[in-house]
Amino acid sequence: MVRRDFYRAASRHLSACSFLLSILKNINSKDERKTILLEVYYLSGYVIETLISYAIFKFVGCKENDKIEEHRIYTPAFKKHRFSEKLAFAAKHKLRFKGIVLIDSMPNDKDIRKLYNNWDSTIRYILPEGVNKSITESAIIKYIEHIKELKNQITNKFI
Repeated sequence: MVRRDFYRAASRHLSACSFLLSILKNINSKDERKTILLEVYYLSGYVIETLISYAIFKFVGCKENDKIEEHRIYTPAFKKHRFSEKLAFAAKHKLRFKGIVLIDSMPNDKDIRKLYNNWDSTIRYILPEGVNKSITESAIIKYIEHIKELKNQITNKFI
């Protein structure tokens, strides 16, 4: 995987989230609507994760076409899908996300915080207890808006 692939993946996943949210208004089934919201939530974590990864490797001097697996700081542990581990990795290499929404600047909304803090790639199969109530249409729409802002901030700072 080359560095720019992280940014492309984030963009692709964010576009999918936006598309899925746009079709919600045409879906009447409560179960189908919830399924779409869960899928958006699942993909949203990969948007955040790949943006963090893109920023980390840009910060440490990786070029757009450099294979990240060949970079001196890369370790197999980097492939884990946890924000906290990615951010710890960034901090270890002196990268700070000052002022970046959701990373350094968390919105004052308990549902947004809960969605961010409880995301894990395993939500595809098992939803953490207590998160299900936070996965409402309005919360997910707000969350995706914050993620769009995150992408814009990462783009402005690291591209």
